Amino acid sequence: MRSLGIAFGVALVLAAACVAEDSVTPLTSNVQGAQYPQMTPDRRVTFRLRAADATKVQVRVEMPKPIVLDLSKSDNGYWLGTTDPIAPGFWYYSVIVDGFTTLDPSSKTYFGYARECSGIEIPGPDSLLSDAVDVPHGTLRDVWYYSASTHVWRRAKVYTPPNYDKQSAVRFPVLYLQHGAGENETSWSNQGRETFIMDNLYSVRPSTKQMIIVNDNGIVPSLTASSAGPARGAGGGRGASGAFGGSGRGGRGPSRSMADNQFAEFGQILVAELIPYIDKNFRTIADRDHRAFAGLSMGGAQAFRLGLGHLDQFAWLGAFSAAVANLDFAKDYDGKLADPQINKQLKLLWMGVGKQDGLHDGLLAIHQNLEKANVRHVWVEGEGGHVWGEWRGYLARFASLLFQDTPPKATRPASPPALK
Repeated sequence: MRSLGIAFGVALVLAAACVAEDSVTPLTSNVQGAQYPQMTPDRRVTFRLRAADATKVQVRVEMPKPIVLDLSKSDNGYWLGTTDPIAPGFWYYSVIVDGFTTLDPSSKTYFGYARECSGIEIPGPDSLLSDAVDVPHGTLRDVWYYSASTHVWRRAKVYTPPNYDKQSAVRFPVLYLQHGAGENETSWSNQGRETFIMDNLYSVRPSTKQMIIVNDNGIVPSLTASSAGPARGAGGGRGASGAFGGSGRGGRGPSRSMADNQFAEFGQILVAELIPYIDKNFRTIADRDHRAFAGLSMGGAQAFRLGLGHLDQFAWLGAFSAAVANLDFAKDYDGKLADPQINKQLKLLWMGVGKQDGLHDGLLAIHQNLEKANVRHVWVEGEGGHVWGEWRGYLARFASLLFQDTPPKATRPASPPALK
């Protein structure tokens, strides 16, 4: 394990040296062959777009404090502009041409803000955790299943680990992993890079249990709305991720965020349709001890609501920047978070949030109340905001603890060096 960690460190040094040798490099989030957007060694990003007849072209990068960059027109119909240094991580962006918001054809697309967006991936110290590396890889599968409760076909993304196809007689535990509001079932595999994170985690930390991961769309259109209507649960503020939450430290103030959302439609789909479909069509260990539920932002609120509401289905819960606040511990979730008896039912309750996240203070208060109630849980504070850079790290930390014979008991566990 130590030699693997050293190898990853050497690779990071070599990658940094390569960046230093070249004055600019195209971003890995570009479509194949696209030279722009490109990045300088100090992480300034240059955008180039062709709009010969336009009078004004801008790029808006959705960070905790959004960047709006005015591009300058050259003689050949191209518009160019360069940002100040951008922090490492994944950031959505849009192109605005004479007031019309659109995509950059040079960028891969990512579903966020309830629409397709362009994106930039800025490498940093944590990038090797979520980059493609020469290790055994799992498989990401598209599956379609019919939802009788909503009368539609639904798509889920299913990651099977490296050993799934190699060990045909072995069954695996399952993590149901949810996205934030404004995102969908593709978000964890695209901008979240869950497949690379898990593949790398198995190599860096071999004690991690290989597991199936299921991503479904937790925003279910209202059964009474037209097919063109807005997605239920998609309301509220949007942070830099496109998921629910405030930008920076703004948050939702004294509100309860999404704590009152019952997620009834998705709960019905999850328990009555999705879990049975996965258990029937994949080699799962089909019991609660080998089933986990986690999510980010809105998905974290679902982890509290649906996970605690279905403890017959899940023994492991994870909430990443969960969109809940100001809980009434005596009443919310049937008082389960105020009752230490839940320690006998849950093998792990994991909470993580960045110090710059608008949801931080509300989740810190929940953590403190859990401690007072002697409810066993893991609490992790990151340094960032409501962004994918935080959630990628949370997935690695959370997954490394799942389905172990001896669940963690420490409230504030030490971070594994390879995952920092």
